[in-house]
Amino acid sequence: MVKNHVNPEENADAIEWEAKFLEFMKNYSNPEMNISFSSERSIQDELDRESQTDEKTILISYLVMFAYVSITLGQYNSCGSLFVKSKILLGLSGVIIVLASVVSSLGIFSYLGIPATLIIIEVIPFLVLAVGVDNIFIIVQAYQRSRRGPLETRQQHIGRVIGEVSPSIFLASFAESTCFF
Repeated sequence: MVKNHVNPEENADAIEWEAKFLEFMKNYSNPEMNISFSSERSIQDELDRESQTDEKTILISYLVMFAYVSITLGQYNSCGSLFVKSKILLGLSGVIIVLASVVSSLGIFSYLGIPATLIIIEVIPFLVLAVGVDNIFIIVQAYQRSRRGPLETRQQHIGRVIGEVSPSIFLASFAESTCFF
């Protein structure tokens, strides 16, 4: 009899038995029966298999979002000025900040000993990318709508705009963090 233990280090026999069971069931066939099978590790095995292809999806989504942010944040009236007035550096820095926040949060949770499941690793980058890009649009739109005062420097203008929009950005980020963590 094989037991599942609370201590994962004592589960070597159970893991080996499940692997042999899965291998046997994959190779077993009976023309008169449809056989479905599952084990405790089936979900983890499926996530491991699926995560091999998700790296390309994450990379492509970040590149597409970078291009989208760079093109849509610019203000231009002809295709000839697309590359001159697009905000490529802003789009790149926004996506890099989002990527750095994902990596740093994984590092912090890893340091604290909180295990990261594959579902979290696959979902969090997309969620943070969506929230981060939304915040970029909020800040840029508020900056473009706000007029700089006659005696106001550019730094003061940016500070005032950030002061106006940061409470809503914080509240939205806090609400999303509480819902997902």
